Amino acid sequence: MGNENSVQESYGGAFLVLLLSISLALVFVLVSPYRASNLPICTDSVEYATGAANIVETGRFFIRIRGEELPSRYPPWFSLIALAPSYLVFGDEPGNAIIPITLFSVMGIIVAFLIGRRISGIWGGFASAAVLLLLPAYRAYSQHVMTEVPCSALALLLSLLYLD
Repeated sequence: MGNENSVQESYGGAFLVLLLSISLALVFVLVSPYRASNLPICTDSVEYATGAANIVETGRFFIRIRGEELPSRYPPWFSLIALAPSYLVFGDEPGNAIIPITLFSVMGIIVAFLIGRRISGIWGGFASAAVLLLLPAYRAYSQHVMTEVPCSALALLLSLLYLD
C-alpha cells in the first residue's frame, strides 16, 4: 500500500513541476498577436505569414508584392501545416501566426521536461526545461514567426520517441 501512495505522489509531484515549467515558459515566450504582427524578421516571417494567410483566403500559396502575385522562396509546408490553421480559426490578422509558434514553444518545454524526467527524475526534467528556457535563441525565436522553434520542438519530440 505504501508503494501505491509513493507512485501517486511522484505523478502528482511531476505534474506540479511540469506546470511550473509551462508557467515559466509562458512568462518568457508569450507575445501578443498585436506585437507579433510587426513581423520584424523580414522577409522570412513576412513570407511565412502572408503565404499562410493567402492559403486560407485563396487556396494558393503566394506572396503579393506591389500588387503582383509572386511565388515564395520557401516551400509551403510550414505555412500550410503550422500557420494556416491559426488563420482559419482566429482570423486573418498577421499576428495570429504567432499562436502556433507559442504552442510549439511550450511543446518543446514539455518534451524537454519529459526527456529530463526520463533520464534523471522530476528535478532533472525541470532542469532540462529550465536550460531550454535559458537559451537566448529559443526565447527570441519563440516570439517570431520563424521555423526554428517548431523544428526544435519536433526534434525534441523525436529524441523522446528515440528514448522509448
